[in-house]
Amino acid sequence: MGDDLAGPIIDVLPRTGTALQDGDVVVIASKAVSIAEKRYVDLGTVIPGLEAQELVGRTGKPAPLVQLILDSSDDYFLATPNVPIIARHRLGHQLTFAGIDHAGTEGAWLLPADPDASARALRDALITHTGADVAVVIADSDGRADRRGATVISIGAAGIAPLRITEHGGNRQEETFTDLIAAAAGIILGQRGRGAPVAALRGIAHSARAGESQQCSTTGHDTAGHSVADTIGIRLAVCLTCEGITLRLLNGGRYRAAGARTSRHPTHGKETMSLQVTEAASAEPAEAVRRVI
Repeated sequence: MGDDLAGPIIDVLPRTGTALQDGDVVVIASKAVSIAEKRYVDLGTVIPGLEAQELVGRTGKPAPLVQLILDSSDDYFLATPNVPIIARHRLGHQLTFAGIDHAGTEGAWLLPADPDASARALRDALITHTGADVAVVIADSDGRADRRGATVISIGAAGIAPLRITEHGGNRQEETFTDLIAAAAGIILGQRGRGAPVAALRGIAHSARAGESQQCSTTGHDTAGHSVADTIGIRLAVCLTCEGITLRLLNGGRYRAAGARTSRHPTHGKETMSLQVTEAASAEPAEAVRRVI
């Protein structure tokens, strides 16, 4: 299954003069994994129960979809008196609509059955084909009951510890490290298919061992010697629709996002995102984003 996911990523790299490097973190949208793993459900085959039918009147969602949410979850609540449904998925994640995506009006995509196993398979395939010791994070869109809008979180990972410990002034703090990485990649991944399904982040110091400190106690620099401001750099985003790289952040991720705009992709017409970036050590805008079609 990892080869099915790795194939399109590997195929596009030589055509764009790009190579994965040791330490890169490859972030892939969960829906791309679900498609590769054939997690499609025909809503016509789902028989709603009484609880699902009762929720239909409160949420306005199709009864078969509500039943899938219930089947995938251990518990749920409504963020408002009507919508959305916030469900605790059987994998342990609390997600909007249990992470289930519409597939038109007649189907739905479930989350990968085992996201960590999917991440391991993809990582193994990428290492085998490229020789680069990369990490993999599987990302999914999510919202919160107390906020409007959506963000991006991690639901699976391989080759990178999900938690890191930062230390400063004698204080220690656990951070959900792969969530931070997924959110950074989410600038490129976008929502509802508007961006790219895969992004690779370069320049982030990380470890495969849970709980290892990633930041020294007094300098505010990570263990690779980069300042914290320039460690989160999105290196590339792969557009699998046209098999081309749509965005590239240059100079090893030494820039930060300062703004974004959307436009229509010239090949397939889908909406893509361009970033305005600023060098971490400067307030002046940097010409660091380009398109490769």
